[in-house]
Amino acid sequence: HELGRFHYDAQEFDFRTQQWGARNIQVVGNRDALVQSLTSSISNAFMPLARIDKVVDKIVKLRARASGLHQKLEQAEDGTWVLADNRVSPVSIKENDVFLPVIRRLDRDDRLEGINRIEWTYLSIIDAEGPLIECTTHATARAPLSGRSGRRTQRFALVIRAPNRPTILKLTSNDKNAPRPLPDLEIYSRPPGADTEEASELLGTTDWRGMITIPPNQDSLRILYVKSGARPLARLPMIPGLFDQMVSPMPDDERRLYAEGIVTGLQYELIDLVVQRKVLSYQIEQRLQQRDYAGAQELISELRGIANAIEFNNKLGNEQKRLQSSDPREAEKIRTMFSELQSISDEQLTTTLETLWGRKLAVAREGGDWESVTLDGIVRDTELINIEQELEEGELQEVFERSGKGSGAQ
Repeated sequence: HELGRFHYDAQEFDFRTQQWGARNIQVVGNRDALVQSLTSSISNAFMPLARIDKVVDKIVKLRARASGLHQKLEQAEDGTWVLADNRVSPVSIKENDVFLPVIRRLDRDDRLEGINRIEWTYLSIIDAEGPLIECTTHATARAPLSGRSGRRTQRFALVIRAPNRPTILKLTSNDKNAPRPLPDLEIYSRPPGADTEEASELLGTTDWRGMITIPPNQDSLRILYVKSGARPLARLPMIPGLFDQMVSPMPDDERRLYAEGIVTGLQYELIDLVVQRKVLSYQIEQRLQQRDYAGAQELISELRGIANAIEFNNKLGNEQKRLQSSDPREAEKIRTMFSELQSISDEQLTTTLETLWGRKLAVAREGGDWESVTLDGIVRDTELINIEQELEEGELQEVFERSGKGSGAQ
């Protein structure tokens, strides 16, 4: 009681699942309204209980406990008494309710051995008929409830009606020894069951402590998406207000982002090398057509001075070793980025180009048909040579598009 107002919390503790419900914090302006407010808060804080009967992939079938209390006697227009749904009963389960699954484990003597609340997992109602309820699973893991049945395993689900309060989400690195906060991660939100093409709502980014406040909205359940740049890191279902703070470990993406910047710089360096080789090849061809063999020889020497695939790939290997990560997923992402760049390098920076122009120059000096010279010494038809030249003009763009780097090549 403070300054004429009453402050109180209403919170239920479910004995069977050993779980606390959401805190319902209220402020009442006068003593006359206190009793009615308390009664309403206790009713709202009550968590109806259901038993999990069957799990098939993401579909979960429940059976509500104390389902007889969902009904009440009402007098029909003809004067007869009939059973009707009691929507105001604290044990009544509504269409927009969300369940929190809890697992009870018993020992050989059927005594309680342990209780496990499944993290980041909630159930929303698809269909309900009497005590039978069908739900879909929203979880971070693929199948969090599968494989958990057995004679000594009891599966329950509690209805959570979160109050209109926010929850602080804290994201840390998944280093078990020394987790550190992850700042600047983008947090998006979408309602459960939303169309995949529907735009997500940007809630903000984590601060220097790796924290962000998740506000409530009209849907008690929010599906959060954590992104680091363009890379999705996690999918986190959450009921704002159920807990004051929630902590989730994330893969540390800082090294991958740094590697992405290094690879982008190397990609532009590779493009520059390929363009230089194309330009020199064109200039060498012009010198040969003008019978300027000394100028052609000078340009071929310059062409040999440009880094080839072996030299460029050695540079890639040194950078990749420097960016090694202990996180397997992050290490695989880094390896993939470098592998894509290496495959383009192997294709575009071959040493055969210098050899080819050297042979063409030797044939041109002897007065032969240098335009028909190939690496294997076979003279080909002029029409075929023209077709291959047309292919070479679009070769660079095509290679980069095939590797997912078309914009950089352009």
